[in-house]
Amino acid sequence: MKLLGMFLILCLSGCSALFPPYLKKIDSDILGKKIEKVRKKYNQPAMAAAVIQGDTIVAQAAVGTNVYNTDEKVDVNTSRFHIGSTAKGLTATLIALLVEEGKLTWDTRLREVFPEIVMRKEYEDATIHHLLTSTAGIVPMQDAESEPWAPVLWDDIPSQFSDPMTQRLELTKAALNLEPIAELGKTFNYSNTSWAILGAIAEKVSHMSFEDLMQKRIFDVLGMNSAKIGGWPASEKDPHQPRGHYGRILNPYTKEYSFEEYVEPGPQPLDDDYNFPAWMNPAGGIHCTIGDFALFAQDQLMGLQGKGKLLRTESYEKIHSGNKVTAIEGSEMEMGYGFGISYISGGKHKMSGGDGSGGTFYARIIVYPAINMSFVCFTNCGNGEPGLTELMMSLFGGIWM
Repeated sequence: MKLLGMFLILCLSGCSALFPPYLKKIDSDILGKKIEKVRKKYNQPAMAAAVIQGDTIVAQAAVGTNVYNTDEKVDVNTSRFHIGSTAKGLTATLIALLVEEGKLTWDTRLREVFPEIVMRKEYEDATIHHLLTSTAGIVPMQDAESEPWAPVLWDDIPSQFSDPMTQRLELTKAALNLEPIAELGKTFNYSNTSWAILGAIAEKVSHMSFEDLMQKRIFDVLGMNSAKIGGWPASEKDPHQPRGHYGRILNPYTKEYSFEEYVEPGPQPLDDDYNFPAWMNPAGGIHCTIGDFALFAQDQLMGLQGKGKLLRTESYEKIHSGNKVTAIEGSEMEMGYGFGISYISGGKHKMSGGDGSGGTFYARIIVYPAINMSFVCFTNCGNGEPGLTELMMSLFGGIWM
């Protein structure tokens, strides 16, 4: 089973201190030693992390190797990791830019953007807000091997249309004629397909590709010079980048393992046939260095203080507002736009966060305004979540425990 754009809502509670004293002493060397200790314990090929305080990246480090059990080390300044569904925060920011420009509103309906598309009646009144919170009832597209609509969305559309914009438009047409899996606005159902449709909407109202929009409106403005969209970091044309790895992945809910055959991390071949179709880029098709990932987290943090480079303060606040939703299995949670929302320190302080994985990398982002800090990290193996959690708790445990 392939994991496509997994997103984790962080549910952390309790607090003994808002700013642990040892964090004041953190620097890149200390951070690197902490990462290396965790990397070895969890048998990860490579890991990277960055700690941001206000407008300063106070520490960043990358350790390990591009390929498991080889000698080519990752480099903190040049090694790109795939960030999976944490890219949804970037896409939400792009949508917010278009809202600020008057090209969209949060309540713009699908039938307004795509009057030429014949769609099921249930979707006509679905809004940008519904898509951003995965409450539009649109099919999820999480597992290319088992979902009944995968042959059309995952296989047929990419094989027939090579252009990313055309793929997303055709994906939109197909998805909006599939039976909804939940009632509009009633139920949270994590949907990569919804985010691809958001990409198509951005393209329709701007007359530019999602890829060009992201480059010009986000990457260039923030100085994310390493960031790329589409494919994996390592390829036959660029082999000296971190390779994604398959590994045994424990589902914390079912207690079942995926990829049980991988006793040790298994590197993806450079010509691996497992790859995301281009229509998936708005949902999770970005890879970048840890420093560039930190620039995005830093801008989200500073934006909530009225000092962001991309948006007005109210737009950052909208992205990080908690919208109460009910998951299909009945659990209650709060979703921002591209971020999960948690309340810690006895419920007094709000924190935004999210995890992302395409099954062969794992990434995490935390934005915590109460202590004026944010945190990003990633690993180049799909089972990296436990290691990233231990690293995060070793740095910030005084805040959350």
